[in-house]
Amino acid sequence: MLFIVSVVCGLSFAMAVSSNPDTHSNLGQVVFSHILFRHGDRMPLEFYPTDPYQDASNWPNKIAQLTDVGRVQEFELGRWLRLRYNDLVSDRYDPDEIFIQSSDVDRTLMSAQCAMAGLYHPTMRESWHPALTWQSVPVHTVPVQADYLLGASSTYPCPAFKAELERASKLPEVQALQEKFADLYDYVSNHTGREVRDFPNALKVYDELALEEQHNIPLPNWARSIYPEPIKEAGLYSFVLPTWTPLLQRLKIGSLLKEMAEHFRAKSAGTLSPNRRLWVYSAHDATISAFLNTFKAFEIHFPPYASCVLLELRLIDQDYFVTLFYRNSTVSEPLLLTMKSCSAVCPLEQFLTLIQPLLPEDWHQECQLSTSVSIRNLWPAMVGSAAVISYIIICILTVRCLRRKSSKNYFTMPSSVSHDSKDSLV
Repeated sequence: MLFIVSVVCGLSFAMAVSSNPDTHSNLGQVVFSHILFRHGDRMPLEFYPTDPYQDASNWPNKIAQLTDVGRVQEFELGRWLRLRYNDLVSDRYDPDEIFIQSSDVDRTLMSAQCAMAGLYHPTMRESWHPALTWQSVPVHTVPVQADYLLGASSTYPCPAFKAELERASKLPEVQALQEKFADLYDYVSNHTGREVRDFPNALKVYDELALEEQHNIPLPNWARSIYPEPIKEAGLYSFVLPTWTPLLQRLKIGSLLKEMAEHFRAKSAGTLSPNRRLWVYSAHDATISAFLNTFKAFEIHFPPYASCVLLELRLIDQDYFVTLFYRNSTVSEPLLLTMKSCSAVCPLEQFLTLIQPLLPEDWHQECQLSTSVSIRNLWPAMVGSAAVISYIIICILTVRCLRRKSSKNYFTMPSSVSHDSKDSLV
């Protein structure tokens, strides 16, 4: 079930992050675009047990909430989207032109509304109240426990993903990285009161320290030797491990890719209804990294607040192509990325062929632990059981052979009993 929310956002702000400008001017006409962006600046998601700054009085907002800086970042993103897609969407919101979906989290819902406030800044004609220069735009969402598009394997449980992630975590190359940070994990665990033994927990500690520094809160003395490095490096691997294998990619981001592929097919065939031009997703840094890493287009880093991925359908000489752009700044033009096994301007049919192995036929069914996976997990026990059974069979056969030998030495077969008889003792 989809829900719709609305809030008001405004102001004007820009935050600079280095990026190369989009200098490609001969890429054809954009006819449709998927827009996937991260929420804006936020408060800490949680606190480690020994953190002396857990009290709400130390922070300007409640835990995990969007800040004023974050609101402005998203508003500026919306203004930039207006410049890029002004020819695709009207000045006034039209549900037949655009669809906006967000994960069911306060900071992403608010970010979506702020971005839409920037995209749809009302003219005199669209103004409906003299004291409010704002157009209401619906943002759709589903409960986090049911969101397999933007919350696959994160908020929506997927047993098969969990099993594959555990298997990937035991791969030699991953284990080597974990061992590299073993001393760091011990040190951080001792000082935070939290068990830190993997990349995700290292990321949690790094994130909190980074936000304290950002808000001019003095860092504890123990953190000086590990912040920003090496705990930052350890945390970075959290952005690539969830898509380390093709199966993880299929279960983590495959449903979102499948929806995008369906949009592209329908749009190119002239059957998309309503015939929309933009499809917008407000999500998280992990969504950005998983999406880009699936295309082997992710240089490991922390996706900035309000960073944005554009998967566009373009028309060049009556042929359709797909381009992938990444905007890691609220002031710079996006980078044109090259997808794996294709050119930067990828023919639509080639793009659809490339992603086909990553598209689940039935995500919910594939998330269940398959019989093959169950057998693989039970294999050691099965081998052990087979050995025991084999031993028992050998013992039985041995006893029977001994009995036969004994019968040959001490008994004679009655002449009246045929060897073909059903009552044969042999």
